[in-house]
Amino acid sequence: MKKTVPAEVVGGQYGLGLIESELSCGVRIWGHSGGVHGSGSAAFTTLNGKHSLAFNFNGDWAGDPVKVIEAEFCGK
Repeated sequence: MKKTVPAEVVGGQYGLGLIESELSCGVRIWGHSGGVHGSGSAAFTTLNGKHSLAFNFNGDWAGDPVKVIEAEFCGK
């Protein structure tokens, strides 16, 4: 699942259901995101599994998932 190929549409590398991304602070995370009408979810973790994040946006999609992820893993 961790053998990836470049995928600009997800802003990183993509494998069998996993997205690999390097954040602005250099932290590399693995996970996946998705959504349906009225809800968007994401779950990401470091490779060693010691730091994980899962969240959901409800309603009008007003949240910015990249800002949430950067804040959690980079302290921004």
